[in-house]
Amino acid sequence: GKQVNTEKRIGLVPGINVGDEFQYKTQLRLVGLHFKTMCGIDYMKVGDEKLATSVVASEGYGYVDEFDAGVVVYTGEGGNVISKENKTEDQKLVKGNLALANSIKRKSLVRVIRGEERWDKKGKRYVY
Repeated sequence: GKQVNTEKRIGLVPGINVGDEFQYKTQLRLVGLHFKTMCGIDYMKVGDEKLATSVVASEGYGYVDEFDAGVVVYTGEGGNVISKENKTEDQKLVKGNLALANSIKRKSLVRVIRGEERWDKKGKRYVY
């Protein structure tokens, strides 16, 4: 495959429509929706501050992201550890979390992609 929309941007991504579905998180990167494969918040520097470009809010992984009637309650990124050696900790206002807070303050558009369990229980699907 070929990657399109290779630069991060705020707002809409050319050729991608709300409701488009993807089978793999890496496909989000290939089309320019969300470049970070391990982080829920993608961001870019605009002037002197970081602004969020997109959020992948997913069911599972120990997070309690909620989806109800068009409203997403997103728990943020970080603080949730997968390995047994580390302990869960409070969220910190750094990196993606800071970028998302800046975007809220600036009323900047942030794309939301919902990661949900597939009907056949064999992984996730991602809906923009």
